[in-house]
Amino acid sequence: MGTIGTFDGFTTARLAIYAAHKGLSVTGHNIANLNTSGYTRQVIDQSSLKVGANDMYRSQLDNHVGTGVLVNSINQIRDPYLDIRFRNTSSDVGFYDTQLSGMQQIAAILDEVGKGENKGDGLLYAHLEKLTEALRNLGNDPESGNDTLVRGEAESLTSLFREYASRLQNLKAETEEDFQQQLSSVNEILTNIRNLNNDIRQNEIFGDNALELRDERNRQIDALSQYMKINVTYSMEDVGAGKQVEKLTITLGDANPDVSVDTDTTVLIDGIFGAQIESPAQLPTLNPNFGVDGEPGNDCLYLDANGNPTNDIAQAAKKDNPNYLVNVTKLVDSKGREWEDSKTTWTEANGGTPGQKAVYEIPIGSTGWVDGNEIEVGGKVFKIGTGGAISVNDANDPAKMAAFLAKNLTSDDYIIRANGANLVFTAKNAGAIGSKGPADKPSVTFKPGAGSGATTGTITPGKATETTAGVDSDPPTPIPPVTVGNYTTTTSFTEMDGKWYQVTTVTQHTNPVELKDNDLYGKLQATREQLTEKGEFATQEDIDLDPDALIKRGIPYYQMSLDLLARQVATQYNSLNQGFMVNHEGNYLDDKDQVIQLAGSPISKTNGLTQAQKDALIADGCVVMGSDGKPITDEKGNQVPDINRWLGANGAQRPEGSGVLFSNRGDGDDTDNITAANINVSHSWSSRAVKIVPTHIKLFPTGDKDADEALKNSTQSDNINHMISMMDTKLVYDPKTLDPDALGKNLFEGSFNGMMNNTCSILGNDQRVTTVKLNNSYTTQITIDTNRDGVSGVDLNDEAMNMMTYQKAYTAACRLMTAMDEALDRLINNTGIAGR
Repeated sequence: MGTIGTFDGFTTARLAIYAAHKGLSVTGHNIANLNTSGYTRQVIDQSSLKVGANDMYRSQLDNHVGTGVLVNSINQIRDPYLDIRFRNTSSDVGFYDTQLSGMQQIAAILDEVGKGENKGDGLLYAHLEKLTEALRNLGNDPESGNDTLVRGEAESLTSLFREYASRLQNLKAETEEDFQQQLSSVNEILTNIRNLNNDIRQNEIFGDNALELRDERNRQIDALSQYMKINVTYSMEDVGAGKQVEKLTITLGDANPDVSVDTDTTVLIDGIFGAQIESPAQLPTLNPNFGVDGEPGNDCLYLDANGNPTNDIAQAAKKDNPNYLVNVTKLVDSKGREWEDSKTTWTEANGGTPGQKAVYEIPIGSTGWVDGNEIEVGGKVFKIGTGGAISVNDANDPAKMAAFLAKNLTSDDYIIRANGANLVFTAKNAGAIGSKGPADKPSVTFKPGAGSGATTGTITPGKATETTAGVDSDPPTPIPPVTVGNYTTTTSFTEMDGKWYQVTTVTQHTNPVELKDNDLYGKLQATREQLTEKGEFATQEDIDLDPDALIKRGIPYYQMSLDLLARQVATQYNSLNQGFMVNHEGNYLDDKDQVIQLAGSPISKTNGLTQAQKDALIADGCVVMGSDGKPITDEKGNQVPDINRWLGANGAQRPEGSGVLFSNRGDGDDTDNITAANINVSHSWSSRAVKIVPTHIKLFPTGDKDADEALKNSTQSDNINHMISMMDTKLVYDPKTLDPDALGKNLFEGSFNGMMNNTCSILGNDQRVTTVKLNNSYTTQITIDTNRDGVSGVDLNDEAMNMMTYQKAYTAACRLMTAMDEALDRLINNTGIAGR
């Protein structure tokens, strides 16, 4: 038969009640947080309990059973794989959503559809049409009033360009502010995660899983994943005494497609340590040799203005940060302490001279000690005799006296031992006493007592005698600290037992990291690209930062496209209004109406330059120059002759009132670097010193009145007609016109209005493509989030079933408790009374 545990049943019932009650509490907590953002469903982890074990010699009829249930812990239900997928997709959504929002803001400025006056045409098209109509009226009647009307329409056109440029610049400034706000938000999230890691760590040390803190941390990590691509890993950290707690680490998510780059995996959070990110207007110049073995200054992180290595950031040379590159700071905890990990090793060192320790002996042997005497050694006073530390007899025994003092004396400078009737003082450190040594010469002083039988001056301990001279030790040659990468090695030397030991400490630490152009991905990167990407206007410097720079377009691209259009308008009309006079055959004239010759033949506007004339111009240095002051070459690499420059320098005849129509400011006639932001009607045109030139053809009477009149009618407004036809002329818009270093090929070929429509079409196409990508990413994110909620979210049906299960278990456990009570009452109070 089996044995019956008297109170086992009570324990089983009590634990069952506790487990059911805890299950009801957790179920209620889940239901209460049904609508709490970021809440993760909680469950209890319970196991069967059995106390003790069956002994080897138990009765075969004695069958042991368990003693109930234990609630081991309360856990969350999460799927790490779904978390990873959700956060990766979140960075996609953040990137495309921010990118699309930026494009929509640009479109709100440049969108020409439905803003014009003629059947919904664009504003630029409407202004160009009005300018064309005014030119047409001027050609029909070249009077000053019509010239004023043309100038008014030109002022409206330039004002539109400046308005577009101003709104784009304001958008860029707002985007810059938004970028800084995003950096601040990311830093706040990183700080919150670091602090939550610390709180969770402290709770785990004291046995609490801190589930609510984990929910908040997961919510913060989800928010961070919108701004950048991240990797989240969990590991166990030893906190001592055999206790391990969870450690969370967050790194950048390897977003850079360049496999040679490792900065895109920079650590942002390492347990209780966290970094911050920043994008200052200027960055310190980093030392390219930092951490490289054998290179001078490899332990210095920065370079100063002279190119010398330094670790002082205040002395580091500063460089501009036009690309809004981001830095990651060192890892620090909530108290500002930097992350470090040190390992120390001891090895026997070569070199150096071991020290010789000084040894002194003091005779204390005497048989004249009497009751009441005192002796002072090493600053301690001992009384001899009645009530003293040593009896008179022992004091008069030199061996016992020396052993007593050696046993009771302690010194910070000496080790003391007895040697017969002498005390031996051995210095703890090397060195000659009194000069380089660690302490004063040891002394023993006799003090006569005042008691009966006390003597005065009959006892005199001997003087300290140096038996071994002390010699200072010489360590091996010092080794300066060495920093390689994130590791600093410091070396010191310690003498022990007559040998020198090298103590080497290797400390790993963190340094600021300057991220590359594509190390980030998410809202931050999308905002950076809105601020920096120039598309076809990109230079080799831009390509070095981002290989895909030629196909990425941000605010700078649309600013430069507008600048290129404004410059083309100004260049063409200024050129048409600054030409030189020709005769009816198209040959250029001088101030005396004589045909100008070069290289033995007339210079013809109609037929163009001969090869001999081109060679002569190039030899004379009259070539077309770029905005950088360098000669422009054609597709074959040949310099382009500048005939207008030569004609101006050689007395070619200009028409009356000719001059520039557009300039880079309203109070001058400077035509250099005209952009959409500064294009204006020139001061000379505004003040009427310059007017629209009707024609560049000078007629000479031939005597044939009818022929002369017909020729006059056909040529009197030919230049104005050229201006009118210029509106629809196909022109080449080359990015190099704006920036000689631009790598993009011809951006567009067509009319002024066609160029504007092309810019808007590119913007619209980019919007369409980005919208598709955003919709796909968002749909994927919603699906993943739904699946994640299916695992981690609270389901009322599941909780209702759990509530009924735990409620029935609780009721049954209580009924078991009652049954056990009744059984024990019968056993204790009623067993054996049947025969009474």
